[in-house]
Amino acid sequence: MKEVTQQEVSRILYDAVDKLPSQTRSIILLNLKGFNNTEVAERLGVSVNTIKSLKKSAYVTLRTLLSKDLLMILFVLVDK
Repeated sequence: MKEVTQQEVSRILYDAVDKLPSQTRSIILLNLKGFNNTEVAERLGVSVNTIKSLKKSAYVTLRTLLSKDLLMILFVLVDK
């Protein structure tokens, strides 16, 4: 059951990330893979400040998109 819940949370998260604009989506996906802001900036050829700004707007959008699923996400994260 725990694995199924984790898979569902991952699906919900990635579905929300897919709704972001292209460059912003790339930033979030690289962060989810473990890259820091400097590494993401180098890979995408933009400044670290651009990365920070786009991440901030992405988080606002993701909070809105994920608000209805937030309880399930928190449940899975706390259970780890």
